Amino acid sequence: MTAKTLPLARLNRSISRRITFVIVSIGTLLSASAAYAQPAATQYPITLDVCGAQPVTIAKAPTRIVTPAPNITEYFLALGLGASVVGDFGGGLPVSGYKAEYASVPIFPTSAFTLEQITAAKPDLVYAGYGYGLEQGTPLSPDGLASRGIPTMVIFGSCSYSGGRQNQGATASALGVRGQDLQETYADIRNIGKIFSVSAKAEALIAAMQDTVDKVQAAVKGRAPRSVFLFNGGHEAPGTAAGLSTPNALITLAGGRNIFNDLKEDYTKVSWEQVIAAQPDCIIVKNGSNSGTRGEDSIAFLKSSPITANLPAVKNDCFLILNQDQLTPGPLNAWAVQAVAHFLYPDAIAAPSPTP
Repeated sequence: MTAKTLPLARLNRSISRRITFVIVSIGTLLSASAAYAQPAATQYPITLDVCGAQPVTIAKAPTRIVTPAPNITEYFLALGLGASVVGDFGGGLPVSGYKAEYASVPIFPTSAFTLEQITAAKPDLVYAGYGYGLEQGTPLSPDGLASRGIPTMVIFGSCSYSGGRQNQGATASALGVRGQDLQETYADIRNIGKIFSVSAKAEALIAAMQDTVDKVQAAVKGRAPRSVFLFNGGHEAPGTAAGLSTPNALITLAGGRNIFNDLKEDYTKVSWEQVIAAQPDCIIVKNGSNSGTRGEDSIAFLKSSPITANLPAVKNDCFLILNQDQLTPGPLNAWAVQAVAHFLYPDAIAAPSPTP
């Protein structure tokens, strides 16, 4: 049988129609795929949990937010929601990022997280945390504020203060390993994305942060972990960040080893004897806290005290000062991972770009 041959013009028309069909089909599939990948707009009301203990229902996107400190305010600034923040209690704390946007945020007259100042601001959402203003069993608890018609969201990184982190069940498994990764910070960002119907921005921010972390970990892979002591002030009994804290995660992700990693607490007090026994290679100094501790003052103390003057970190002048909003849950955490990695292994990875 002789194969049938189409006339050239007809063949060209046939091929053209098929190519056009394929291109249109691929374009349709790509468009559908892109639409599918976009997070859905929030359908209100939305119900979210607070430390696995109590659900909070948000009737509509809030427009008047109160926060206790710069690190939490920066979540909203990073997602373009700064205009909705009507009060921040962290006026005495250093601000590392989003400085231009932060300059427009109203700051409460005093840093005391009080019911009177909160209610005067007429918020429709308080976004805070245990250890960040909230106190269980008081009017400054989620229950106490709810009784006054004020919904409250709690940052995941503070749930251990209330005992709620252990009760989150299936939710907890999605939050990674406390003190070892940034999953709790990412969970905060996702919650804010849902509450304000900006989930696409939230996912983009998380992706950028995780990309930074991934690059850091690739750069420091195989390095012998340098030991790190985080000093949070205190002359008689030093304050530090233990194994369940955000700073512990930052140090670990940067390839270091927190000398108090095995202590299953968040921020805590230790003894100088414990610090001396650990002989840390380097010291991260927290700048800015509720006690107003300045990083430079802490370093001067460590250098002048006969108790600490002979520590390897002190003798080698291995100090890094980081601000409160870099060391506590917030959008600057990935930046801090790179800053710590560069501090510990300057030949492995460059210093991070200036904060946003």
